[in-house]
Amino acid sequence: MFCLFHFLQCLWRKINSLGLRKKEFIKKSKCLIFNIKLLAFIKVEDIEDSYNCIKNSDIFDDNKYTLFFNYFEKNWINKDTYKWNYFDIISLNQNSNNEVYHNDFDIQLLLTNNA
Repeated sequence: MFCLFHFLQCLWRKINSLGLRKKEFIKKSKCLIFNIKLLAFIKVEDIEDSYNCIKNSDIFDDNKYTLFFNYFEKNWINKDTYKWNYFDIISLNQNSNNEVYHNDFDIQLLLTNNA
């Protein structure tokens, strides 16, 4: 299991290496990292669909974001997803099925609003 901090650090380093922390990209880059971070908290079987929703968003239409998505697919999606996914761990700590439902709903709402 990867530490969430180090997972995000890897993503930010890639964002930085692609020049996506510059003033004209930073808002979109923060939005991207936020949405990618949410993937760590949803069911493993839902990650690919949610990821494609993020990837196909009009917000990230710059070619540099395509390079980031290629990196993410190669290094995180196509590898052992369970190593960076916290869904099962988080689910064990939630109080009820109702709380699980609302957390899933909130994540889907964020993805929909940012698409």
